[in-house]
Amino acid sequence: LEAIKKNVSPAAEMPAPSPAAQGAARITSEQAPSPVARPGDGDLNVAMRNYYATIWSRIKGLWTIPQGILPRENIQAVVYAKILRDGTITNVGLEKRSGNRYFDDSALRTVKKANPLPPLPAELRESSIEIGIRFHSSEFK
Repeated sequence: LEAIKKNVSPAAEMPAPSPAAQGAARITSEQAPSPVARPGDGDLNVAMRNYYATIWSRIKGLWTIPQGILPRENIQAVVYAKILRDGTITNVGLEKRSGNRYFDDSALRTVKKANPLPPLPAELRESSIEIGIRFHSSEFK
């Protein structure tokens, strides 16, 4: 590990990874994230944007929360999860709490309820991806 660290240029250093892993995608209702572009990765970028949009749509469609527990101010929670090649969701947890236990529980339940998701795009060579999914209370107002 130390040898790898020495080979990384200082410009490439980033803050310590969060539980959702350094470089993990963030999925929100505003837009699907764009993977880091590399030459020749156009098809992969398109496939991943479509995949993120598909899974956010599915998760959002399952998300319910009683109006009575929503605070007046906008809050958000970030749920991290690992998605295996076949779409199985594992390692689900809270990366960022909203401060409202019921809201956080609702976000966690929703991700678990979405299991399994569609399989990862064929263009993606990795056996899994780690993502962070932002849940905004403003979605219900």
